[in-house]
Amino acid sequence: MADELRCKDCKYWYGAEDEGVGPCSLKHQREDVKYLTWGVHLCDEQSALIEYEIIEGEPRGGKDDK
Repeated sequence: MADELRCKDCKYWYGAEDEGVGPCSLKHQREDVKYLTWGVHLCDEQSALIEYEIIEGEPRGGKDDK
């Protein structure tokens, strides 16, 4: 298990490798003002970190949510 996740390695980042910058679909979906990230930026999206097993937790909409 990796201990960090970079934007360029995440399926939610659809940036241009050559330019090194691109939008995060999670931030864009939430309509964050700053949704562009650098590919080498450390991921700060809790749901992605849980999905990639960087941190432990239950993603939103999990079996215990009511």
